[in-house]
Amino acid sequence: MKKILIITIIALSTIQVNAQWQLTTCPLGSGDGIFSLATNGNYVFAGVEGLGVRVSTNNGNPLWNAMNNGLTSSYITSFTVKGSDVFAGTDAGIFRSSNNGTNWSVVNNGLTMTFITSMSNNGTSIFAGAGLGQIFRSDNNGALWTEISNGLPSSTSAMTTCFAFKDGNVFEGMTGEGVYKSSNNGLNWTASNNGMTEPVVYSLLVSGTTILAATLDGLYASVDDGSNWNSISLGIPYFTAYCFAKSGSNLYMGTDKGIFLSTNDGATWDSINTGLTNRNVEMLAINGTYLFANERQTGVWRRPLTEIIGMKEINKLDDLALFPIPAIDEINIETPQTLQEAFISVYNINGVLLFSQSIHESKTVIDISMLAKGVYFIKLNSNKSSKVEKFIKE
Repeated sequence: MKKILIITIIALSTIQVNAQWQLTTCPLGSGDGIFSLATNGNYVFAGVEGLGVRVSTNNGNPLWNAMNNGLTSSYITSFTVKGSDVFAGTDAGIFRSSNNGTNWSVVNNGLTMTFITSMSNNGTSIFAGAGLGQIFRSDNNGALWTEISNGLPSSTSAMTTCFAFKDGNVFEGMTGEGVYKSSNNGLNWTASNNGMTEPVVYSLLVSGTTILAATLDGLYASVDDGSNWNSISLGIPYFTAYCFAKSGSNLYMGTDKGIFLSTNDGATWDSINTGLTNRNVEMLAINGTYLFANERQTGVWRRPLTEIIGMKEINKLDDLALFPIPAIDEINIETPQTLQEAFISVYNINGVLLFSQSIHESKTVIDISMLAKGVYFIKLNSNKSSKVEKFIKE
């Protein structure tokens, strides 16, 4: 039984070592000027300040093409994808493309405010936040828009940032006013903020019976359709949650501390930041192949979903010492305490497991004389935590 358990853990370790984020050929030198991100199949859309829409036709590589034909604005605030149509919200209204951005046509009929702040759809209706405290809805794919702002606050802090849909209810997140709820497709809205001490809401997500809210002051969850909210801890100091994405039962959250994964409707979260050089992630987008993340300092990153499914990256052995680096024939491992049920695994640069062995002392010498010169990964698994380090063999 013990051997079977070790083999299973080693197999998972191979996935963890090989899995990491990769920077795409971003349309900017950083992600600071990217205001919106979306996917439609293999097409990835980025709204870039002053440059309009940039589109990658093959999952973020190798090129992002300018696709602005028909657009009268270069300030793209939001996207929503409904069927085969992509909608772009701008400071000049809403544009629709039926050919993945090759051509855009304006669809502003009925809009009395054309500064669009956010967009989403529930498969039937499209919802658009505009100006301060205004919402519009289209039930005919953008041909006509109707204002549905009854009950919403109108103030300098009431900008709509996001929407979510659950059991016939529509939820709206705002900057400065928290969450509002409508039970009649947006005809009337009421505040839904009980227990939420932070009024700046950036994103909403529904998973099972839970509604999650990403806010300036962390993460909140409601299990009673927004009647009450509770703060969710990540086990880290103060953090800002910006965005969500969902694939099956996996939930992803972008924060100023990186990207986190939950497999239990947001009850607990684990970081999945391996490979990211910075961790201020303000936008996520997802298709059937990749999770995309816009990191403010560096740009758009991607990671295969197959690498993340059911995976946890735990890095609690912060006092692990590995020396000498570079190594020749031996490498020393030191930990602050004697380990129980611990073992190490060595992988090559491609994540292939080369060998593993159990260790029981706080100081262990590993024979690497059989390895060729190059870069390797060594992973230490204890009964409570794990850590991956890179080393060079000379």
